[in-house]
Formats: sequence, structure tokens, C-alpha cells
Amino acid sequence: MRTFVFALDCADHRLIQEYLPHLPTLRSLMDSGLYGPLETVYPPSTAPGWSAFATGKNAGKSNQLYWGKSLDPGTYRVNQKGESHLVSPELWGYASDEGLTCVVHNLPTTFPPRRIDGCMVSGFDLPGHDTDWTHPAELKHELEERFDYSPVEPGKIRDLGPVNYLARYAQHSEKMLMGAEHLMDRYPDWDLFVTCFTLIDRVIHHFMECRHELEANMSFGDPIRRAYTMADQYLAKLLNKVEDQEGEEVAVLVLSDHGSRPVDKGYNLNTALIKSGLANLSEVGKSVMRCGGSSDVAQMHHFFDWPNTKAWVCPDMLGGGSIYINDDRFPQPAVKDKEEVLEQVEETVLNLPVPPKETPPIERVARKEEIYSGPFVNDFPDLICFSGDRWKWDPHVLRPHMFIKGALRGEHYMEGFYCVTAHGGEPGEEKHHILDIFPTVMHLLGLDVPGDVDGESILGETGKRNPLPSEPRGESVYSDQLRAKLEDLGYV
Repeated sequence: MRTFVFALDCADHRLIQEYLPHLPTLRSLMDSGLYGPLETVYPPSTAPGWSAFATGKNAGKSNQLYWGKSLDPGTYRVNQKGESHLVSPELWGYASDEGLTCVVHNLPTTFPPRRIDGCMVSGFDLPGHDTDWTHPAELKHELEERFDYSPVEPGKIRDLGPVNYLARYAQHSEKMLMGAEHLMDRYPDWDLFVTCFTLIDRVIHHFMECRHELEANMSFGDPIRRAYTMADQYLAKLLNKVEDQEGEEVAVLVLSDHGSRPVDKGYNLNTALIKSGLANLSEVGKSVMRCGGSSDVAQMHHFFDWPNTKAWVCPDMLGGGSIYINDDRFPQPAVKDKEEVLEQVEETVLNLPVPPKETPPIERVARKEEIYSGPFVNDFPDLICFSGDRWKWDPHVLRPHMFIKGALRGEHYMEGFYCVTAHGGEPGEEKHHILDIFPTVMHLLGLDVPGDVDGESILGETGKRNPLPSEPRGESVYSDQLRAKLEDLGYV
């Protein structure tokens, strides 16, 4: 069955229910479809979430941990090249292998564009506009000439101001829509069509906590509701084009990579580990701390007195809520009894000295083996900290104060949203996991599912096939431009 996937970065099932009277297209799909909360992978972030959708695997198998970042093996240095570490075949690779025509548009983690049967237009996480971000290559010039199209997003909110930022992003989203419509016309015989819109995510980060105040004081009302209604209108336009195209029945799948929640305060775990004696600073690190701290992970290896540091956080790896134990993986290990240190760190972070009446910054701590499985897990951070209500980890490596007032007004949440038609059963609400989406789409396309994926099809049992070979990609994607965008959104 032909399958149309409408991907909404950061769409939250609770906000969809709140705004449902303003979302007629999505409401119609939900009335006849299967829908509900979609649990995501940790961390609840764009790159890991969409990679889980694309591969059907957790990061321990796909090696897509957090924007393709990693520590260089056997060192304390962050790999700043940012190679794309996706080594697992993706959904459109399997579909192309079976002779199906695929269109993949504006989905994050798709740079460099894959050579699939059909076309691919990379999403925003590319080094810059002047790179080759389409397959086939001539499609880039075509989109530029017709629509002044570019995946590169508008500037930072602090440079543009709230009103101009929203206006510029709305214009950008309209061009993304025109690009999707053009691709649907250019490839009318598509079998799998995937298009992604990121507007909801951007307004969540900057306006979620103050949305009701803005609704009362800005001419366009609640900016988050506006983003959801715009997305619903885009969905309606694309579904109208689908209906106009002749061919077999089309299954429709709407999904997000994660949800959202308000935040207004942050915590720095390196500060907590230093105060508890589990981490110690070098002379360079002490000087940096006296000067106000640093977010420069490229210099992180200079900040710590490694022989006397048992645990530390690298904010570029799973964000600032993941903790490494300085064991024999590293050149200057300080830990002999790892289990003892793990327990000490767990006790420390679960009992941070918050002011009276504050909720705990960390609601639970998990060992990495509880979250991930696969050949890459050994190199991952050892402890994963889940933030408490209204708390967010701090992206700074060093910060003089353990607690800060959060600069962002919205953050990601572990539950997104999905809705699928052509499910063959009774419509209604069910909770599923984002790892279930890959086998579900394979099922809808009539294809057997590779035996090494983690999820199960929402629609029932499927046939099995051998996996395609891995395809590591080494082209740099982590440019200064991308880092600046991620910093503006609070990712790094």
C-alpha cells in the first residue's frame, strides 16, 4: 500500500488534544484511525528520535546517540567533526531495495542525502546552503529557482525578536510546503512519501511557558496554537494532492519524534559532582570556573584533574543529563570499584540540595544498559538522568552555580504523538513506541521487516527478511552554523 508520512517535529499528544477543535484535518484522521501517545527514545531530541524512526533501532545499534557526537575512543576529547554515525540501513533504503519509489523531504538526520530510488531533500541539520543537499543533485537548483527554497532555517530569536522570528519562520515553513507539493507533482508514482515540518518545535522552545501571556498581548494569539493550526493546514493541502493522484489506496501516518513540556529552571551536574568530590578541576578548570564557567566542549579535556575525577558530564553526549564513569575505557582512570562509584553518583544526583519547596531536578536515574542494547553501548555514558518537572539540564560544561534560571521556555518530553489510518481494526487510542513505526511502515508497504530491528508493527505480525549491510557515513555535518542553531534551541 502506498504510504504518506507527515512528520511533525515536537508534536505533543496532550497539546493536540487541547487544540483539537482547531485541527479539523487531524481530527478527521483520528476519528477513523489508530492514534495516541508515542513514547520516544532517550534523549527525547530531534536526531535520536528521527533516527529511531528511520532505522527501527535504539542508539546502541544505530550509533545515533546525540547529533552524531561521540568521544574520540580512549580519550576525553569530543569528536568535533560530527560525522554522521548512522551505520544502520534506513526505511527508504529497504523500500528502494524492493524497487519502490521513495520521496524523503526535510527530515532531520538525512544529510548527506542518500541515493535512493526517488529523491531526498535533506533537513535543517546540514553544514550550509552551499552543500549538496538533494538527490538527485539537479533537484537543488530546481527548488532554488522555483521557490527560493533552502533547508537552512531563519536566524536566532535573540537577533530577530519574537515577532520577526515567528514571521520569518512562518515564511520558511511555507517554502517547505511548496517544496513538498512540488515533489509530489514531480514524483507522482511514489510509493513512500515522507515530509517533515519543524515549526512546532521552534515555537515550543521559545514560547511554551509564556504562550497564554502572548495570546493576550500579541495580534496573532497563542503562537503554539498557531503553529499547530498551520501544520494542520499543511496536512490538508498535501492530503488533497494525494487524493487527486490516481492509484491504489494510500495509508496516512502522522507522527512526531518527541513531545514537549514547559521548563523554567536548570541544573548543572558537573557542578554537583565537583561539590560532592566525585569530580575535581585542573588549574585551567579552576580558572575557567572563576571567570564564569564555559560551554566549550572542545576544551573540556583541559578542565578536569582526570586522575582525581571519578565521574563527569559531557553536555554534547546525550545532553547534560548523562554521566561518564572514569573507568579503564579512559587514559587516566580514577575508578577501581565501578559499582561503588555508580551508587555514589546515583545517590548524589537524586539528592541535589534544592531550595525548600522546589521539586527534585532529577526524578530518576537509569544505567545505560537499561536504556540501550547493541554493539555501541560500551562507549556510551554510564548513567542517564531524567529531569524532574519544569527542570532542564544545563548545556554548559562548567558553571559556578548548580542551579540556574532556564533561558528556554519549552523543552522536549518523552511522549510524542502518532495517528495511522488503514490499520484494519477499530479506531481508537493506543500508546506505542517510536521504534514500532519502522516495522509499521514496512508492513503498510507490504514488505518483510529486517530481523534486527527493535520494534514491532502496530498492525500485527509481519514477515522477516535479512538486514541490508551497514553503511557508515563519514561526511562532516556538524558545522559552526549547525552548532549555532542547536545552541539557540538549547540542545548544546
